[in-house]
Amino acid sequence: MLTQLIIRSLLTFAVLSVISFNAISQLNENCIVNVLNRTIQVSADGGWSLPNIPSNQGNIRARVTCIDPATGVTSSGQTDFFRISENGITYVGDFHFDVTNPPPKSIDFANTTPVLLNSMGADFQLILTATLSDDSTVDVTNATSGINYSVTSSAVATVSSNGLVTATGNGTALIIARLDGALTSRVFMVTTAGDLDGDGLPDEYETQNGLNPNDPIDALEDQDKDGLSTIAEFNLGTNPNVADTDGDGIKDGEEVIAGTDGFISNPLLADTDGDGLSDGIEVLVGSDPDDINDANYTAALVSLSSSPANVVLTFNGIDNEVSTQLNITGTLVDGSELVLTSSADTTYSSSDLTIVSFGATPGEIFGGQEGSAVVTVENNGRSTQVPVTVETFEPKGISSITFSGTGVDTDVQGDYVYIAASSGGLHIVDTNDKENPTIASSFNTTAGALDVKVQGHTAYVAVGTAGLDLVDVSDPMLPVLLSNIDTGGSAVDLAIQNGYAFVATQSSGVEIIDVNDATKPISTALIEGIGSIVGVDVSSDRLVMASSTTLYVYDISDINSPVRLGSINIGNIRAVVTDGEYAYLAAYTSGYKVVNITDPMVPVLVGGQANFYPSDVELTNGFAFFSDILFVNAVPFVNLSDREQPIYQGAIDIRQFGDRDATGLSLDSSYVYSTGSNRLYISQYRLINDNQGIAPQVAIDYPLDNALVVEGRRFIARATATDDIAVRVVNFMLDGTLIFSDTTAPYEVPVTVTGAADTVELSASAVDLGNNSSQALVTLRVEPDTDGDGLGDGEEADRYATDPLLADTDEDGLNDGEEVAIGSNPLVKDTDSDGIEDKAEVDAGTDPTNPDITPPTVLTTDPVSGSEDIPENTSVSVIFSEPLRSKSVNERSLILLADSGGTFEIPGTLRLVSNNTELLFTPDSLLPDFTTHTIQISGVRDDAGNPIVDFEASFKTGNFVDTLRPAVIDSNPVANATNVPLNSQPIALLSEPIDPDTVSPTSFYVQDTLINQRVDGVIILADDKSSLTFVPNTQLLVGRQYYMYLTSGIKDLFGNTLPATVKYFTTGFTPDTQAPQISHTTIFDEQDNVPTNVSLKVNFSESINPLSMQNIHLVDNLGDLVFVNRSLSSNRMTVTLQPGSPLQANTRYQLQIDSIEDLAGNLTPSAIFLDFTSAGGADTTAGTLISRNIPNGATNIPRDAVFEVT
Repeated sequence: MLTQLIIRSLLTFAVLSVISFNAISQLNENCIVNVLNRTIQVSADGGWSLPNIPSNQGNIRARVTCIDPATGVTSSGQTDFFRISENGITYVGDFHFDVTNPPPKSIDFANTTPVLLNSMGADFQLILTATLSDDSTVDVTNATSGINYSVTSSAVATVSSNGLVTATGNGTALIIARLDGALTSRVFMVTTAGDLDGDGLPDEYETQNGLNPNDPIDALEDQDKDGLSTIAEFNLGTNPNVADTDGDGIKDGEEVIAGTDGFISNPLLADTDGDGLSDGIEVLVGSDPDDINDANYTAALVSLSSSPANVVLTFNGIDNEVSTQLNITGTLVDGSELVLTSSADTTYSSSDLTIVSFGATPGEIFGGQEGSAVVTVENNGRSTQVPVTVETFEPKGISSITFSGTGVDTDVQGDYVYIAASSGGLHIVDTNDKENPTIASSFNTTAGALDVKVQGHTAYVAVGTAGLDLVDVSDPMLPVLLSNIDTGGSAVDLAIQNGYAFVATQSSGVEIIDVNDATKPISTALIEGIGSIVGVDVSSDRLVMASSTTLYVYDISDINSPVRLGSINIGNIRAVVTDGEYAYLAAYTSGYKVVNITDPMVPVLVGGQANFYPSDVELTNGFAFFSDILFVNAVPFVNLSDREQPIYQGAIDIRQFGDRDATGLSLDSSYVYSTGSNRLYISQYRLINDNQGIAPQVAIDYPLDNALVVEGRRFIARATATDDIAVRVVNFMLDGTLIFSDTTAPYEVPVTVTGAADTVELSASAVDLGNNSSQALVTLRVEPDTDGDGLGDGEEADRYATDPLLADTDEDGLNDGEEVAIGSNPLVKDTDSDGIEDKAEVDAGTDPTNPDITPPTVLTTDPVSGSEDIPENTSVSVIFSEPLRSKSVNERSLILLADSGGTFEIPGTLRLVSNNTELLFTPDSLLPDFTTHTIQISGVRDDAGNPIVDFEASFKTGNFVDTLRPAVIDSNPVANATNVPLNSQPIALLSEPIDPDTVSPTSFYVQDTLINQRVDGVIILADDKSSLTFVPNTQLLVGRQYYMYLTSGIKDLFGNTLPATVKYFTTGFTPDTQAPQISHTTIFDEQDNVPTNVSLKVNFSESINPLSMQNIHLVDNLGDLVFVNRSLSSNRMTVTLQPGSPLQANTRYQLQIDSIEDLAGNLTPSAIFLDFTSAGGADTTAGTLISRNIPNGATNIPRDAVFEVT
């Protein structure tokens, strides 16, 4: 912790800069410039300068408002966004006033004669030209010109944005074109049906309009008494049953002749001349409805009104400007209303431009200094006044509350904050009164709580080595444990999305858990072998996870088969969040970091500063907020208005609550909830006033309208809601009954449909801070679940062939829904045919889909059992006959006991390495000399869940330590190699096994010497721990010098350091144009008797793009895709497809391989199809060595010998 003096100076430090603008003719002393909430009057020569503008506000802009002293007319403009130069002068550039190109004098179709179309779907391309003020003409047919097309009857024709007309039905329609106030139209007649009575009206038209196709007289009748016969109405395109087709207050017959009103107008256009006044109003006030230059607004306009009618603008200290939009409506003489916000005749003025000013958008007002002012809006002699109050708000601490234990992280839902406390469990705090929060309840989780996320009525709590707790918090006063699921490693961080929990488990990576049934969570996938993971977050199909040194990006579009895409080395990472396009990291002493992941294969660091030491990060409203330990007590925040150029903007000072290092935080639309030691701090970062009357926008993303849901089966409903200010809450309702109110995005809630209804209505109502609301609604079809097994009756009959009236079709003790969830066959008692029924396997912790019933055994130990005179600094290695299930390994799986004056346990670190086939134990200190040590192995299981038989081995130490340092004995490429292929994977061979924990992106990496940057990629330590391979995320660049660097941070198993080693090499100049080739597959075309438990592997000649492996499919004999889990080897050269359940016996299958892409973008030249037939059952016999041509222990083997093994 730094001294308080230094920290205070950091908190109060403000960089001051000056912005200025060179004089130009359009600015003078009648203009006022606004920047942030600061104002200055322009000098007579047009120049101005504004000092003391903070440089930490990100992108800002300057605005200017000028008043013409002769006319009183106000004009406004603004600059493009810019950033303040620190301790310097910033030139802001030009002001852009609302100056538009003059409208055209007229627009005209190339031909004005009516167009006749004789068939449905017939097309006609309009051609339109505009005559400009200088009498020149320009083609304005396409939408890029700003032209707008419309049609009076879409039942007759449609028109595209580029003027293509398509016939849709019989009749007459008018195609209308508008451009900047100019208007023209053209008649289209569609006649495709017969005319039985020969009256000129198509039979279909007569039928549609209630006429008789066999009566020729009705064409001459006036059905609607508007003065026009039916045949005349057909030819004009008017409605023969409506006297005033366009609703302008004038009958159709009166419009087509200069009758009693003396004017001719278009009966299909309410505003024939496009001047903004309807034909009826123009006749009423005496102007010509067919003359755009003759519009008597003074007589037509009765009053003006503004929405909102009065405004309160809050200038929040974290924002660079505050504004609101006035919507101006004019009431006309006939009581109708007209939007006049952007009318050229509408003017805006402010009683005090230092308080309220204007921008380039008509009606948008901006807050400046604190105070009150009046905005006057005028149009054609009518006016309205809008009182405006401007207030300011600076972020501040509100309150704090103590709790038991040490707070690690928080989450907020509505008026409750949920605290994960490492020694206090889960605390729920009522924050309805932000100044006086209270503890609503405390709950003893299974173990110490390290993170919490709340969705709906369920809190998901990471509880370290105890895994994940799921807690019912529907009554915050009385939380109840629903279930717990053990995770591999220690659960320290989590994210929730779409009914899945993504749990960071440190050494075991990230575990993905299906939590759709909160009482029965199911582990669906495990991402492991990438080091100790400290943070995880998800957004759509992107998952980001972080070790202490590296950010990794994964594709989770197939939730069961996550695919690693790219990575980037950062260092000191404590937490990570993502919005799907960028990742934001709390990197402790390295500060904050922002990484662009729009190309997930090549993440790019785009920003970051070390102004503070963050340990957690959350996002909201264009900002990232961080917990921090550098300041005395503060919440730093970073402006993300430009994510490519993030900027540290400031910190909320909460020193009044004491000095505690902050750990975690959560956010809602206005408040920060952070923890430090045993305290929760509530800070307000934004004061919001929502007085515009604009309702939020809301849409239900899932399920879609008319989707099928199963009675009694929980699903996750998701909605997207946005607002001009902020969404306060989204209320989810089922058939009008409130299910849950979600106050934080993403808006998701678990839903279970009960009852016997065939359909239900799911709605999401978004409410903003002004209590404006809007609703989205979908209708869902409900499929009954008669037997209550979690599967719909239709699913059972059509998809699974199970009995919809019997919950456990195969009577094995597991209901059908459970079996589908875990991948076992609900029609067979023993899915994997291993002689043990599925229920018995589940109860025993073994896998009912894996026929392996052979438990793992110990192959070797190092030191060898019975050996003596072992170095005191030795590590203990135990190699097994098959991979172990990582979740079965814990700190008690291997115990090392010393017998020296009594038996005691040796403390140390245990790791599962070598593709899960080896346990490696490293003692914390030297072993006692001349002492017998016993290795005890127990509790571990193989991937099928078979437990090992307890095992013991012993050795005796001597009185010495191993001091021989490891060395690099060879490399590929060799030192100073040239013309190295671009798809090379540098390899270093070592003289002895090394400690896996000492291999990291900081101890072994490849560097580009031209740009002096490290290459991002994957490090592979071989199973024998004696070779290192670096696999670049993308191909190396052409003609570049690189070096492979192994630092002295790498140690052998005795703790001896590797001498730092550098190997330079240079790539060639020939780009990679060679497509990847299939070098091997586990099955060949037309192979028979393939075991039903087969793992299908496809090996390629080079590393492939991970995303392209989704193009490898397994298809059954019906042509349907077989569900498989896909995985890619560390070197990205081997794809494994593991069927979700055993294949059907004696069944035809096809392996399809197509469009596989290498790292240079080359595709496999053609699709490969491999047909095979499954055997009658699974292969449960382990392979054995039959023969080899070189005996064990042989000597004097020729250097060019060929090794043959059967």
